[in-house]
Amino acid sequence: MRYLRIGLIGWGLCAFSWTPDSTAAEAKPFLSPLFNSHMVFPCEVEAPVWGWTEPGARVTVSMSDKSAEAVADAAGKWSVKLGPFPAGGPHVLTVAGPKGGVTLEDVLTGDVWLCSGQSNMTMGIRKIKDAEQEIAAATHPRLRLFDQPPWRSGGVACKWDVCTPDSIVRQGFATDEKGPDGKPLYCGFSATAYFFARELQKHVDVPLGLVQTSMPGTPIESWCGAGAIEALVKKEDEAFEAWYQANDPSAAAWSAAAFDDSAWQTATFPIGKEHPKFSGILWLRRTFEVPADWAGKELRLKLGWMGGFPSVWINGGFLGHANECFVPAALLKPGKNAIAVRVLNIHGHFGLAAAKPEEIALVQVESVRKALALAGEWRYRTARPKDGFTAPAPAARVNHAPAACRGSFGYRELIAPLAPFAFKGVVWYQGEANAARADVYAEILAGTIREWRALFPATPLPVLVAQLPNFKGKSKADETDIPALREAQAAVARTVPGVSMAVLADIGEEMDQHPKNKQEAGRRLALKALENIYGKKIESSGPVCRRADKIGAGIRVVFDHVGGGLKAADGELKGFCVAGADGQFVQAKATIDGDAVRVSAAEIAKPEFVRYGWRRWSPCDLYSKEGLPAEPFRTDALPLR
Repeated sequence: MRYLRIGLIGWGLCAFSWTPDSTAAEAKPFLSPLFNSHMVFPCEVEAPVWGWTEPGARVTVSMSDKSAEAVADAAGKWSVKLGPFPAGGPHVLTVAGPKGGVTLEDVLTGDVWLCSGQSNMTMGIRKIKDAEQEIAAATHPRLRLFDQPPWRSGGVACKWDVCTPDSIVRQGFATDEKGPDGKPLYCGFSATAYFFARELQKHVDVPLGLVQTSMPGTPIESWCGAGAIEALVKKEDEAFEAWYQANDPSAAAWSAAAFDDSAWQTATFPIGKEHPKFSGILWLRRTFEVPADWAGKELRLKLGWMGGFPSVWINGGFLGHANECFVPAALLKPGKNAIAVRVLNIHGHFGLAAAKPEEIALVQVESVRKALALAGEWRYRTARPKDGFTAPAPAARVNHAPAACRGSFGYRELIAPLAPFAFKGVVWYQGEANAARADVYAEILAGTIREWRALFPATPLPVLVAQLPNFKGKSKADETDIPALREAQAAVARTVPGVSMAVLADIGEEMDQHPKNKQEAGRRLALKALENIYGKKIESSGPVCRRADKIGAGIRVVFDHVGGGLKAADGELKGFCVAGADGQFVQAKATIDGDAVRVSAAEIAKPEFVRYGWRRWSPCDLYSKEGLPAEPFRTDALPLR
């Protein structure tokens, strides 16, 4: 996994080694956990309902005047389609099987939205501006909430709640704050998702359900299957393989099962913070015993975060460039087996030094309780120091773990188990963890959308994307990384059918990546849904650059979606920059001219390019008179992959 080399931090480092509840991995519920009392059942569509029972058993699902019957397959899985129902309720839904049944009370029929992403989607209602007032006002009998945190894979032990001031704070991640009982408080339900639904219900007479599942710090690769990045991974693997041929010629011998590594040095991994410093190619090997009763089991190898780019072999069979890989059953044998790990360390880490002991293990996929610990004594040898490389190592642009794991943690444990529920659409707030790799983001996001639509085929599954807000922070990172990521998000919204994007650049906070104005974020996402999905005759977009025309010593930028006209937030536009042919941008003087903005700079006689809002922290002060912000843009953009 290329964590250190691509600058991911926080939760992104552990996203692929998260261990879900054992109940989620081992138990097959009679009825999918998504279905319980107080839920919103999808309306106006034949909606799938499913669960597990004895193979061959007959199951009947009924609600209102409709019922459907299924026979469980050889694996015990049963599934029916029920409906369509008009919006309304409440109803009673019953599921009858060979050993009794389940009755769900207070079921509404309406639209259910899947809300996902990283920490700005996770951010609960306790953490926003005016939190106390918003919580006190959160009484919405026809809005229902289903929160699935990362440790509740597939929604196990989760339940639907009617939205009340009490229920909206009893969900999400625990905070550092303590309640009156001395126990940690919860952040509360996703604020962005809640305000999105609250705004929708002002305009559509439909019960709404929100299924929220997100994970802080996660890159988009945490949420896609292998197919979304397959082409990118193949291209990068070819580049790395050519580089390794010149810089690691011993790989074929050192990865072999029978290689004699007795002359290598030994170390106990993980070493911890006091590990030796080494930049270059490092090899690690060890043997381990596989019990006879593990034969034929599907296994997952976990190596934890190692601070470098790994390559992994077991018994000479290559598994992938990732610190978490599925192991084909045929590759292992009862008794002694050999593992070899090559780590490309660029910044002085040392193999498995940064992992935790419990993160280095071989785990049975069907039961997370059954694991072989691999922490302990390993043999190691340095192959080539960084200063001996024939050329710099190729740049890593894609996280490889999904390819090695046949779907990363978020996709595999949090999204796929919800399928094939009939969601109305998706609200997606993610991208900060990919800002350093914006050039491949558009391709991966488009692929992720294709994969999710295949999982949830009951509806067209429109997607609403929250474009990243401004954020400066203390980082000395490239000032254009977040703008470039925003550009990738906009490219997907323009080119992938059924995708809409809400501009949030203007509501960011200079030193906080988690802006507290989630009310406006939710409202703008709702406007996109109202216009593009519910067919309301409204304008959901602020000004969007149509073209830029050279006029003398300036440039005239013409906009679409100007509504009732353009306006500057504070009477003067400060977010525009221009550059000559040399590409050196300077602050521009900008004035509104009808449906356009004229820009110029005294020090640039022949401006060639114009940018707006094109820095991590830039004024974004151009709006339509309806109060919707202009989309950041640049006219010197290169085609995105």
